[in-house]
Parts: sequence; C-alpha cells; structure tokens
Amino acid sequence: RGAWVCVHHHFAKFGLEAYHDPISCIAIGDMGGDVFGNGMLLNPALQLIAAFNHQHIFLDPNPDAAKSFNERQRLFTKVAGWGEYNTAIISAGGGVFERSAKSITLSANVQTALAVDAHTLSGEALIQAMLCAPVDLLYNGGIGTYVKASNESTAEVCDPANNSVRIDANELRCKVVCEGGNLGFTQQSRLEFASNGGIINSDAMDNSAGVDMSDHEVNLKILLASMPGKSLPAKQRNHLLNKLTDAVTEQCLQDNLLQSRVLTLAELDAIAYPPRLQRLRDHLSRSGWLDPAVAPNMDDNTLLHLRPQLSILLGQEKNRIHAQLSEESFHCSSAFSQQLLEAYFPIALHQKYGRHFSLHPLASEIIHTEAANHVVNHLGLVAVHHLQSMLDHSLSDIVEALLIAQTVLDSQALQHAMWSTEHDIDISVYLQRSLQEQIMLFAEALLRLCVVGSLDKQWINQQQRGLSRFLKTISDPGMAALAGNNHAELLDSIAQSSLNKDHALHMAAMPQLARSACAVHLSAQLNIPLQRCLLASQICLKILPIEMMEAPLRSSDWGGEDAHNLRREWLHRLTLLQSRAIAQLLQQRGNDFEGMAIRLWHQHQHWPAIEAYCKAYQSPTTGENRRNESKHLRLLLALAQLESVVDQN
Repeated sequence: RGAWVCVHHHFAKFGLEAYHDPISCIAIGDMGGDVFGNGMLLNPALQLIAAFNHQHIFLDPNPDAAKSFNERQRLFTKVAGWGEYNTAIISAGGGVFERSAKSITLSANVQTALAVDAHTLSGEALIQAMLCAPVDLLYNGGIGTYVKASNESTAEVCDPANNSVRIDANELRCKVVCEGGNLGFTQQSRLEFASNGGIINSDAMDNSAGVDMSDHEVNLKILLASMPGKSLPAKQRNHLLNKLTDAVTEQCLQDNLLQSRVLTLAELDAIAYPPRLQRLRDHLSRSGWLDPAVAPNMDDNTLLHLRPQLSILLGQEKNRIHAQLSEESFHCSSAFSQQLLEAYFPIALHQKYGRHFSLHPLASEIIHTEAANHVVNHLGLVAVHHLQSMLDHSLSDIVEALLIAQTVLDSQALQHAMWSTEHDIDISVYLQRSLQEQIMLFAEALLRLCVVGSLDKQWINQQQRGLSRFLKTISDPGMAALAGNNHAELLDSIAQSSLNKDHALHMAAMPQLARSACAVHLSAQLNIPLQRCLLASQICLKILPIEMMEAPLRSSDWGGEDAHNLRREWLHRLTLLQSRAIAQLLQQRGNDFEGMAIRLWHQHQHWPAIEAYCKAYQSPTTGENRRNESKHLRLLLALAQLESVVDQN
C-alpha cells in the first residue's frame, strides 16, 4: 500500500486519481504475492492488461474492470497464482500461458494492447513485449531485475535467472513505474528512464512503508515489555497490537506520501536553486554517506534533479541528520523532544501508556528519527544543510530553529490545507515550496539573533499566539497589502488555489510574518509588546531597502563558493541591521513609526545614494551586461551606506 501511495502521487501530476480512475497497467508478480496482491486491489477500476510471474503469463487485452477486480480478490484470498485465474472472464484474445512456451499466438487484441506487430512470440519474448507496452503504469510486485540501462551489460545486473526477459530502459513506453519489489530496475536504468521523461522513484522509497511498519512493531513491543511492574501477558499484548494496526498503518502510509511530495518539491528546487542540491550532494559524498556502487553518476549535475537520484539523497540526508542529532544528544536540549516522542506512538496509547514513553530504551533514537523525518518531510530535502552552509551553528540548533519557525509561524495547518484541498498539483507544489522558503528565512534570522537552545516551549507558544493576533490585525486590507509588490507570483498562485479565505490570507501574509524574527527577538529581549515590535518591523522594511538588497543574495547566481561566502556575511549584516533599525524606532516615543523613520534616516548624507541604488536595481536594463563582480561591489557599497544611515543614530 505504501508503494501505491507513491503511484497516487505520481498520477496526480496527470490529473488522475490512482485509487479510482481507470489506469492501464502491466505488472510483475501474481495475486499470491503480498506486494503484488495488495497493490492490485487498491483500485477497482484498474485495467490490468498483462502480468507474469515465474511460471505463467496473464493477458487480458480489454479487461472488464469489475469482473477482473473480483477475480483478483478471489485469488488474493486463496493465495493463488495466474494458473488458477478464471479464464472465462478474460476478454477476447487473452488467456493464461506458460512462461516457458516456445511459441504463443498473439490475437489482434493483444497485438493492439501491447503495440506489437508479431503474430507469435516465445514466452520470454512476450514478457519483453509486455514490459515495453505503452501503458500508464508498470507495477513491479515480483522478484528479479527486469530493466537495465542501455549502456549496462547483462553481467553487471547480477540476475542471471532473468537475463532472457530483461529489457533496456530506453525501450520502456509506460508513463510511471512503481517498484513494489526490490531491485526490479538497476539505478542506471532508473536514471535513463527518468531522463526520457518517465516518472520513477527508487525501490527504497516505494517500499519504505514496510520497513517503517517493522520499526513501529518492534518499538511497540519494546514499550510494552519495558514498562515498570508486571508486563502484559502475551495474549493481551497481541490483542492490543492488533487493535493498533490500522493507526500504525496510516502513520506509515502518511510517511510514504510525505516522502513522495518531498521528492517532487526537490525536483523543483533542483532546477530553481541547483547549487543548494549540489552542495548537499558534495557534503554527503565527502562525509561517506554516498556509496558510488549504490549511487552511480551522482557527480553528474545534469542528472541530479531526477527522482532516482533525489531518492538516494533523501534517504542518506535523513540518515546524516539522525546520526548528528544522536551525536549531539538533541533529545536532551530540544523543546520538542516530548512532542516528537509522542507523535511516534498511536494516539490510542497516549492516555494509558503515555507516561511510559520516556522510559522506552530507545526513546532518544525515536526522537532523533522523528526529528530527522519531520524537518525533511515538511521543510524540504535541502533545508537543514542549506542553513548549515549559511550559518556556523550545530545541526541540533538548526533543526531546533526550523521546528521553532514552523510552530511560531503556525504553518502546519496551512501546509496540510495546500495538499488536501488543492486540485492542481502544480499550484500545491509552488505554494508549498514558497512556504518552506519562508520558514527557512525565519529560522535563519532567529539563529543569527539568539541562542535557540534557550527558547523553551512557553516562549515558543507565546510568540505563536502573538503572531496569530498580529495576522488578524493585518488581514483586513486584502492580500496585496499583506504580501507587498515583491510577491506578485505568490499572490497570483493563491488566487488560483482552492484555499479558503483564512488560509489564503495566512499564506499571503507569510512573507511578512517570515521576516518577523527580529521583532519577535526584540520583544522578548526588551520586554516590549510584540504588536508594537511587529509594527516597527513593518515600517523598517517599508522604508529601508533591506528586502531589495537581500533578493540578489538569495538568488542562485550566488552559487559559487566565493559568492556563497559573501552571501553568508552580507545576509548576516542585513539581519543585524534590521534588528538595530527596529530597535531605534522602538526607542522613540509615540506610534508614528513611519514619520520617525523618515526623520531618522532620510536626512543622512548617504540617503540619496541609497535611493539611487534602489532606482538602478529596479531598472530592468541596469546591469544586465555587467560583470558579477561589479554587481557585488555596488551591493557592498550600498550595504555599507545603509549601515551608516542607521548607525548614525
């Protein structure tokens, strides 16, 4: 079922609902197999045209969806293969044949369904034709490696049993591949298929729910066995585990769905900001997390945006984060440790057994696993490492800052609404990625301003409530006033989305809320009401061109190592500049922050130069043909002048 969750996400890109819509399918395996059997029962409208196992070939060129579904259900219950299929319900020209047959006659209907011209084929050649059929889905629920890259030899595949039926990836004509089985494709063949426009993850991604389920089962048994006092009798324990099955299953399936979404967001990020992903890849490689035998061609930047590569990076980045959190004892310092621990266990256990969660022998490992999964699944593949590349902080501090940002900005309900209510996946992906950027922006600024390890749950919840109240005060003027002129594309996407009014306003305000870290920090540091600090922050960003100066620093043009080092320093200076400017306004009496700002800053000798920089930046033709070094120097000069304007006071 976890594999089918990935299928569902893939077909959403085509506007198809994989649990209900007719989807043409070629499959590997039979209904007696766990992976195959479960997968082939998740869509009653599935058009299973052909399938094969180690013994038989099944052909149904024009299947009756209802009848074939019922028959698959019968075989699944009986744990039977294709040899026991009721051939009376198979469409004209189809049938069940021996895989070892030397010659199988193909009816006109089968020729049409498989898009082949041959009138007869051997069983092995027929399997190859099936694998190459122009269908929506190729579903692998069997054992063996059936697809290699065109530049790989048979010997390199190391599966001699299937040498005679294996095909090359460039022969595939399906739209989507689901690898419910293990090693159905070589990694090289996945890359070749994806390069040609096919949609495919790695087998580890498609199969992760099964591993997840096993981990939950073991940890639940450990919990129930490690409680103080008399342990549960085996019969009572097994009864409880049985009752928890559905809840744990939903958790595991949700994780598969989240990982599928992360890969889709990473595809977009790889195109919009390639240096981020390249830096992550390089770091994982240098740190020994990438085995060239498992991750071939990972050094090829032209392939880095492909889902099979991203799948490997995702798994290894989670492993890296988990290992570092364990090394740094993140569970001892995080304000979210208890919340993360509780999230791992089904809600049905909380009331009766919740007090025992912290006694679990692997409690710290569970917390670190949950933290790693959460930040990657909800905030993106590159989020943690990108902030590491921007700041000199421990990985624990960065994860904590991201969790704080997500909580203070109250973004989880908004993220859920974007996925669950949106019918256009392109809009969902754009909005999700935009939201992730805003969360990272807040976390980055917070890390520059304070020691995040000192921020407890009470502080975090207090700031969240304060920002929520502030959102209500600024939502009346309308979305355009919230997001400002620099976010026209965001506003356009919100207008096209299916978000309700409250979520739409929240998302429109997010660019402003994401820049509130300075105000939030100053409110606590100076003991000034958050609302006053936030209003001062609004005026500061309106009068001073801080966002304008940040824009080029956050572009992919600054991807080189030298430029990235400058980016780190200058963004740090801009954050501290913003904080100092807000503090200046807060020191003045009254509430006319805009008038105060003009009096404080517009009279400075450098203000005309700042205005000239803004005018030049806004000109569409300025600097198009100038060297990057010149742009950097102009920005540095303008930044120094702006610091002089603020610091004079």
